Amino acid sequence: ALAANAAGLRSLSLDSASVKGEGALKLAWAAGSLRHLSLPFNPGFDSSAAAALAEALAESACRLESLDLAETKVKDVGVAAIGRALAANRQTRLKHLNVQDTLVAASGVQALADALSAAHAALVTLELRSNQLRDFEVAPLVAAVGGGNSSLRELSLIWNDLGDATARAFAAALPEIASLTELG
Repeated sequence: ALAANAAGLRSLSLDSASVKGEGALKLAWAAGSLRHLSLPFNPGFDSSAAAALAEALAESACRLESLDLAETKVKDVGVAAIGRALAANRQTRLKHLNVQDTLVAASGVQALADALSAAHAALVTLELRSNQLRDFEVAPLVAAVGGGNSSLRELSLIWNDLGDATARAFAAALPEIASLTELG
């Protein structure tokens, strides 16, 4: 039923649901026609579901502008797939991505940094809080945002394991960061 009606549906919020397996795959298919997809607190939405969603995000016809996967089980592999899809799609419309508390790590952050560095990057808000990220894992993100090509305005890194190295890196990059207005 969802797939049949997906063309008219603009926003779908399934907070704290039990989306997994075949349901997640059908949802990924429908995501191409949605503008906003909110799936926080869905422990069954895992890295394989995120990979299926990434396939939809890689399509030039994908209209998704906002994606909330907070506190799901997409992990580093799933976030990396999403980042690669955003980097590959020259017509990406995704402006807001929330992957807080998803266990993203080095390869996921690197893929997101690559997406932010792409000339066609559309991301305006990136939520990475509560992922236990360390300084070395965030370094590519600092470089991408500090490269002057990023459209990112809001970046949340709070409640991670970041220290002086990240603070120094952002301080050094601040003169080059034209778009960033909120850093937490």
